[in-house]
Amino acid sequence: MMYLRTFLVLALVAVASAFAPVPKASGVKSLAMGEGYVPDGLSAAQWAAIQKKEANAAAANKKKFKNKRFETLDEWNIARTKANPNAPGAGHRFVKLKYDMEDESNFTRNTPRAADGM
Repeated sequence: MMYLRTFLVLALVAVASAFAPVPKASGVKSLAMGEGYVPDGLSAAQWAAIQKKEANAAAANKKKFKNKRFETLDEWNIARTKANPNAPGAGHRFVKLKYDMEDESNFTRNTPRAADGM
């Protein structure tokens, strides 16, 4: 009977300790956790300078396009119908080419397959 009582007390203590809160870690941090990410081959100052340069470039790019107004599809359609009345499908806008089409090597690279006879 004594063994059974001891076993039950130990089992109760084991179950209670499983649900006990975990003690918090000490306040000492390693240096790697406090510094953040720094790529290999760069110092922290070099990495900070690169990040600052990229942030300034992104802010300048955002400022460049901030006040630019883009034409909506409805506005484009109204202007096209006014310019070409009674001519459905007229007034298309075509994409600008990336390559000089006078050069034969560029022409063959950009020609659709149907035009190549495939």
